[in-house]
Amino acid sequence: MSFSGNFAYAAGSGTEDIPTQNQMVRCGTGGLLPAVVKADTDAAAIPVTAAYTYVGITSTGATDTRTLARPTYIGQRMIIHHDVDGGACTVTATGGFNQAADADCVFTAVGGLINLVATQRAAGVFAWSVAGFGIKADDSNALDPTINA
Repeated sequence: MSFSGNFAYAAGSGTEDIPTQNQMVRCGTGGLLPAVVKADTDAAAIPVTAAYTYVGITSTGATDTRTLARPTYIGQRMIIHHDVDGGACTVTATGGFNQAADADCVFTAVGGLINLVATQRAAGVFAWSVAGFGIKADDSNALDPTINA
């Protein structure tokens, strides 16, 4: 089997699907593997094209930014992880990250992580909701990233 793209692959018994950039991978073990996206460019848009996406952020300056569009349906999942730290990175989500529509998520340290799930805020209006945060790598139990208005 061969394919192109940035995907992990887990072999198992049973059905195995060939992954594409715009969909999840279903493995024989029943696990789901995410589409993998690298967000290394300042002021870049994070794609919202797959059902389940892992985004690795590399910050390169003191004031990096990324933008995140609204999800397109209920249940889409996204994990954003601060892989390489070159300074703080602010991810701004259209529609916000919570009911208050706070739109900025600020990553300040390697290991910062936010787990998002798509919800419906009004008829036909989808938005991200926070399902969980990571803990700072220094074990201080402080959350990283933080959500701001």
